[in-house]
Amino acid sequence: MIVSDSGPLISLARIGRLWLLRELFGVVLIPEAVYRETVEKGKGKLGAEEITMARWIKTFPIKTREKLPTFRRLGAGEAEAIILAEERGLLLLVDDSLARKEARRRGVKICGVLEVLLEAKRRGLIREVKPILTDLMNARFRLSSALCQEVLKRAQE
Repeated sequence: MIVSDSGPLISLARIGRLWLLRELFGVVLIPEAVYRETVEKGKGKLGAEEITMARWIKTFPIKTREKLPTFRRLGAGEAEAIILAEERGLLLLVDDSLARKEARRRGVKICGVLEVLLEAKRRGLIREVKPILTDLMNARFRLSSALCQEVLKRAQE
């Protein structure tokens, strides 16, 4: 089980790889703000329907809404995802650098789409990372060439 922010869900859904999350984590929890961002505001956009249809993605409300004002520089989805991961003691799937920094500051363990791909390869769910990185970049996933090379090195490609 893992908690996810909007960005990773959208990125993986856009390239037809959302299923990797189910295979790696079983259930993906998302806070209400992430549901609103990905499904309600994203209605008609690539990825929104895939997220809606994934019955293994479960929406959960956060319990400690009073913490939200302490997340001044983050969006509602990122803030609620950090709080939900904190409340449930779960790993957080997030790619936004400010959200990652804040999650770490609060002691929440994190991973991103790139770590998901590396783990998927390690478990034999995918054969290669490189074509998926290309698909992600074509789907507007921001990735520096240095980070791309580091991931490919870790994937032994």
